[in-house]
Amino acid sequence: MSRWLVKHGGWWMFQEGLGIGFSVGIHIDWHRRKTAREGLPYGPYVDFHWGPWILSFGHHPSRSLGEPGYR
Repeated sequence: MSRWLVKHGGWWMFQEGLGIGFSVGIHIDWHRRKTAREGLPYGPYVDFHWGPWILSFGHHPSRSLGEPGYR
């Protein structure tokens, strides 16, 4: 079972995945999207993956998590 620690602001997000594998890479999403439930805008954003950590920069990247509590 994995757990995620998430810290975020309007233009950044930090995630730490506890109990997951090792990941290295960059994910870029160029699209402006809206959350399914509230229709709030997010993106474009870029994610940097290194081990259990993910650092994201862009327009409200925390909204990409799909959970209403992450704004």
